[in-house]
Amino acid sequence: METEVITGAKILLEKSDSFETDFEIYEFFEGFMPESIIILLVLKPELKEKINLYLKKLKDIKIFTTGQNLIDLGLKPGPVFKEILRKLLKSKINGEIFSEEEEKILLKNLILH
Repeated sequence: METEVITGAKILLEKSDSFETDFEIYEFFEGFMPESIIILLVLKPELKEKINLYLKKLKDIKIFTTGQNLIDLGLKPGPVFKEILRKLLKSKINGEIFSEEEEKILLKNLILH
């Protein structure tokens, strides 16, 4: 586990750290262990605000839609599932949708286009 934490911190340190949206912050830190992110905070304290936002809020944001919902709407499982679910998550994280109803509306728009 220690190797994974240190490797993760090294990868984060080498990655670009320019963010314009909350979803870009989410994508930057997604998949890394919190311990790796904390090491990055020690090495790059200028990222404190963005790291706090990710750890305290963004990492816990979830969408209501599931793969089963997409199947129920007549879609066939495949790469399109990931694309649709990712777009819904991006919209929720960036504050473009808030409620389950708004998510359903966006989902219908994504499926129709």
